[in-house]
Amino acid sequence: MYGPGPTDPQLSAVASFLARPVSRRRFTGIAIGAAAAGATVSWAGPSSYARADGPNLLTNPSFDEVTGSTPTGWTVVSGAVSSVTDPVHTTGGRAVRLDDPDPEGGVLLRSAPAPVEAGLLYEASVWVLPVSGKADLYLEFWDAAGVRIAVQFTTSSGTSWQQLKQPGLSPEGAVTASVLCYQSVRNEGVAVFDDAALVESTGGEIETFPLLAPGHPRLYFTADEVPRLKARAADTSPLLSGGSGAELWAAIEQQATTHLTETSFTVGYVGGVSITYQLPPVMPEPHDPPPGYNGAYPYWTAMGSGIRSRLEAMSLAWVVTGDQRYAVRLKEYLLALAEWPTWSDPAFNRRAYLDTAHLVTGIAFAYDVVCDEFTAEERARVVAAIDANGMVECWSANLALPTCGGAGGDTPGWVKW
Repeated sequence: MYGPGPTDPQLSAVASFLARPVSRRRFTGIAIGAAAAGATVSWAGPSSYARADGPNLLTNPSFDEVTGSTPTGWTVVSGAVSSVTDPVHTTGGRAVRLDDPDPEGGVLLRSAPAPVEAGLLYEASVWVLPVSGKADLYLEFWDAAGVRIAVQFTTSSGTSWQQLKQPGLSPEGAVTASVLCYQSVRNEGVAVFDDAALVESTGGEIETFPLLAPGHPRLYFTADEVPRLKARAADTSPLLSGGSGAELWAAIEQQATTHLTETSFTVGYVGGVSITYQLPPVMPEPHDPPPGYNGAYPYWTAMGSGIRSRLEAMSLAWVVTGDQRYAVRLKEYLLALAEWPTWSDPAFNRRAYLDTAHLVTGIAFAYDVVCDEFTAEERARVVAAIDANGMVECWSANLALPTCGGAGGDTPGWVKW
């Protein structure tokens, strides 16, 4: 039974045959897609977010202006909020204090909406002193109807003054953004906020890595290395990873041959849930979570892994054997997947997740080896899908990673076209 993060044994067979890792961090998924599609890959480290490239868009960002007992231009959504002169981050000014004595309630202070432009990168920041408990900074995006359409956040660590920073890409339809100072439900404590900001940002310094191999294939091997792969498929000498090239190839070819005629595959999940996915891939309908599971369940992770393993096995089979049936089947898969509006489960409410990584990696590998079999129009469709559903969404997800005290360990990265 698959849990949220499955591992397909066929993926390790492909990696062993290629004699290099196939599992990648999230940023490398972007790089794989970029290299397959012909983009240049760029990198932005966490220090880049220190660069604020535009004016502060917030009203009363220092909290120095007060109406009654609360900061002017800010809305107390819930809880106890008060203006204070001690402690403060900036000497001689004022700050705002959030008191949260109730583990069942939260304290929320929201800025006035600031105009933003969809598709641009923004960064929210605030200085916070978590006297006790935790403190959060939220960056929120809103559409013209006043509906919040995207939110990203980061959380404090420790009990000293610290600057929280949260970058975010303004999504399609966004017209305003706001900053939310927050002490969450299930949190008890006191936090003091000061010197908030919302700025447009370029994301910092960019280091570009141009393509080293201009033609295809080029992701895991080049055309010059194909004879080595064919020789390995017939080599019976033992490998350090176990077995021989011939044995690994026999297992991969057997799977690839099966995939030629498959019309579906079924995944068993926790709680006795079983879902059948159509082949060539059809975007599945939403499914209720397993019994006893609260919230959306990441069914697409196992589905994406299954699609990826089929793409990689058939891609290798095409390269090693030259059997046109594999190229035809790969084209069917890729053109079907190019029609999907997203490669991340909409029910899971993430722009990119593990499912996206599986799909981008498998699709990019397949496209890299079979791209010459497409017409110009078909090639453009697949490349556009890798760009929109893969690279842009993975880039956006990386920008949403917390940069101070939050969960997650990948370093934000991005792609420039």
